Amino acid sequence: MRRAAVTAGTGGTGLETAVGLAKAGYAVTVVGRNAERGPQAVERLNGPGESARFLQADLGSLDEVRELAARIAAEGELTVLVNNIGAMFADRTDLGGAEASFVVNHLSPALLTELLLPALRAGAPSRVVNVTTGAVTLAKKVFDQVEPPGGTTASTGTDAPSSRTSPTHSTSRSGSREAGCRCSRRIREGPPPT
Repeated sequence: MRRAAVTAGTGGTGLETAVGLAKAGYAVTVVGRNAERGPQAVERLNGPGESARFLQADLGSLDEVRELAARIAAEGELTVLVNNIGAMFADRTDLGGAEASFVVNHLSPALLTELLLPALRAGAPSRVVNVTTGAVTLAKKVFDQVEPPGGTTASTGTDAPSSRTSPTHSTSRSGSREAGCRCSRRIREGPPPT
């Protein structure tokens, strides 16, 4: 059976995407942080012959992204990865020393995609779908400190902001091999020693 994973799949666009994939015959893994909404989503997906499941993970934590990727990859081939995660914060919020919306909207899906590339290659022909919203045009674009203090960007190796590292770019044919791989290598290794 073909397998698919949908982040933020417990409601809204993510849940509707998961429903569509389940109806198309995929074994769907719904990822979310809410332990109550996860089983409700799986109940909606599971019908005769369908095998959906819920994995709880807070994708604002790169450590949890790594754990999630390891669990999904350990099961073998993956045909579809839908990076539906996204967040906006009214005020600057930090997660692990980096700006929160940058972590959730860019680093998290880039890392998850990078870590699942072997499973996606094994499931070829496979697809990575990045979901975004028009709400990003409302966000303040301040790239003065998206990296941890004292850190360097993955794409340039300098202290310049890595504003070009986006899920869309990092999963494109060239982007996956250039910005995405370097970015994921940087975040796989964690913050620089202090």
